Amino acid sequence: MHPHFPNLRADRPLVFVYGTLKKGFYNHENVMKKRAECYEYIGDATTSEKYPLLLDVYAVPYLVRKSGMGHCISGELYQVTDEGLQALDELEGVPGRYCRELISVTPKGSTETLSAHLYQIKNVPNLEARQLYSEYTLELHKAYKSKTERDESLRKDWGGYE
Repeated sequence: MHPHFPNLRADRPLVFVYGTLKKGFYNHENVMKKRAECYEYIGDATTSEKYPLLLDVYAVPYLVRKSGMGHCISGELYQVTDEGLQALDELEGVPGRYCRELISVTPKGSTETLSAHLYQIKNVPNLEARQLYSEYTLELHKAYKSKTERDESLRKDWGGYE
């Protein structure tokens, strides 16, 4: 048992989500809510390190595997079952264009860090020239297009749409 988070279970990994998996966003409604027994919201959190977070033309958020660049990212922390983690791996295409790694996050209202899984895209070209964000907000999400609404001819080798 964790002293500041008594509901944490040692047999369930933590996952930090920063984009469409957050409460009220597209994939939370269409993936996580459909398997609610697999996901337990722990609280809001921020990455302990800086990461580049960017959007493509369809407002799809991408957190790039390049710590030290960008901002500390605001998101949500979930405790998940093994089945829930497998479902997220499938959604994110792991292994493939995304990777899943353990990072340190700081829960809101705490100075202590926890280890949580983070889904990151491996690489994005011209990263230095892109607008980077510290949070994927509902306002940004208003422009989001689901996979069925996207023009595949705009998909680039790195995985996003331009």
